[in-house]
Amino acid sequence: MPMTNDRTNLVQRTALAASFIVLLGASAWLFVRGPWHGGAAPQTVALYVESHAYASTGRVAMAEVATRLSSQFPSSRVAWQLVEAGFDDVATLAAAIDRWHPQVVVFANDGYADMVLQLPDSAGYVVPSDYPPAVIDARFAAQRAQRRVAFVSWYAANSGKLLELLERACAKRPATIAAFFHKTYVENGIAAEFAAAAQARHIALVSTAYEGLDDLRAKFAAVVADARPDAVHIAISEDVFGDLRGVAAMVSASGLPGIYSRSDQVEAGGMLSSDAPGDEALRQIALYAGLLINGVDSRRLVTARPTRFEITVNLAAAGRAGCALPYELLAEAHDVIDQ
Repeated sequence: MPMTNDRTNLVQRTALAASFIVLLGASAWLFVRGPWHGGAAPQTVALYVESHAYASTGRVAMAEVATRLSSQFPSSRVAWQLVEAGFDDVATLAAAIDRWHPQVVVFANDGYADMVLQLPDSAGYVVPSDYPPAVIDARFAAQRAQRRVAFVSWYAANSGKLLELLERACAKRPATIAAFFHKTYVENGIAAEFAAAAQARHIALVSTAYEGLDDLRAKFAAVVADARPDAVHIAISEDVFGDLRGVAAMVSASGLPGIYSRSDQVEAGGMLSSDAPGDEALRQIALYAGLLINGVDSRRLVTARPTRFEITVNLAAAGRAGCALPYELLAEAHDVIDQ
């Protein structure tokens, strides 16, 4: 009888141990594959919307946003889908939302902003824009009021800082600046922001709108001859981007210091720029996408704008303009070019 009890106890202990091992293994599997690791639970889905013409660019941008989102929210596993749609293609995007049920939709640019009001309110939306924040807030107030939408300003100019750097760069404080803006920059408020920054620093501004490269060249010659400014600022557009070196050479030939809101203008021969790193807006888009996925009230998300800026200077261009850049400014520069 005692032997039978011993066998029974042994069997019971063995079964109990086996059950414990199975339970431990199941618990470990759940820990690795559970919803907090993005396993068995329904996936979070995000859509990235770009036009057909720029689909390849959209895939690259989507991948960069996804990478930044995963680094900022490591516990969130997000499946991204690229949707190719035009600015007025509501049907395509609505069908994609109905199919994927995304928690967030990220647009490539603000051309899609008007569409947001025609899309389901089940998703959150992130809209990047070339407009300055104040213009975004006024222009898209209805979207903010009626949808869960967050805006990110791509506008990387830091006008006040740029003018401060100009004052530090040259021994003679500039009294007058001639600024040239493509007509779209006049319409979207960028020219007005620069004008406000100049007024705040008590610098007279001669502001001129242009429509293309030939128009810019003609108006530059006329304004420099008539206004005799102490420095120039040129905000380039897409139709001027192809001849950055030509624009820089035009400024250098005038003997005037040139300040810019893009580092590539300085790399092409301009004197000085202050702009945001290329990944700054993508970082903020990923941040806002993650916050919307996690249920943050979009009304708490102010329009994001670049917060990091990098200074680029060109010593050769400064020499041609008669400016001896101080060592303190050079020490602050992210990139110093000598050509």
